[in-house]
Amino acid sequence: MTKDWVALLAIIALLVSIVSVFIPGEEGPIGPQGQPGIQGVQGLQGVQGPPGEVGPQGGLGLVGPQGPTGLQGPAGPIGPQGDKGEKGDKGDPGYSGSNYSLKLLGLDDKAIESTATKDYFVLSKFQCLQSGTLVFIKLKCLQQGDVKAALYSNNGTLLAVNNEDNLVTPGWNLIPVSYAELTAGAYYWLAFNSNTNTVGYSSTLGGTTIYRQAPYSNFVFPGTSGNGFTNSALNILIAGWSN
Repeated sequence: MTKDWVALLAIIALLVSIVSVFIPGEEGPIGPQGQPGIQGVQGLQGVQGPPGEVGPQGGLGLVGPQGPTGLQGPAGPIGPQGDKGEKGDKGDPGYSGSNYSLKLLGLDDKAIESTATKDYFVLSKFQCLQSGTLVFIKLKCLQQGDVKAALYSNNGTLLAVNNEDNLVTPGWNLIPVSYAELTAGAYYWLAFNSNTNTVGYSSTLGGTTIYRQAPYSNFVFPGTSGNGFTNSALNILIAGWSN
């Protein structure tokens, strides 16, 4: 009997302890606030995302309309007329190619057999075929060089001249000279000097030519032809022309 009560009490005590476990006790007082925690380590930066797509290009704007043309301003006043200038001297006519029309004296075209020597004052005598104004002296040349040309009367007076360096090339060349009036039937001397052996003469003899040495570089045709010439029968290919 005693053992049974002891066992029963033991069971009751066990049950009480089990029940006390599941039955909550009264809430205790709030404890003190704890210290703040240590800040955590900063996280790694995230990977940059891919670029977005390019948007479509906008359309071109329309060209605006052209503005109206402004009105033309009034014309300015007419200025006073200038005084009439004095009449100038008649200039030498221009020439190119065959811009000449009337041969007054000299030779026609012939083949060049040889050339006159440079640095010589050469004169060839011809009878004037028709009256007219001498404007050019025409020379047939073999090569390039410089030539001066002139016209003398039968008694040796200078009538027309060009003392400039006139460039000549193979073939016929026109040398403009100061004007001179020629008379048909009268005799004249066509003259030249050159710095190269270029002015030609033909193989046909029978001409009336005279010459004397005269360096070209400082040569100027004298007012009268003078003396001291050598005579020759060469036909120099030279002529006098009007325009």
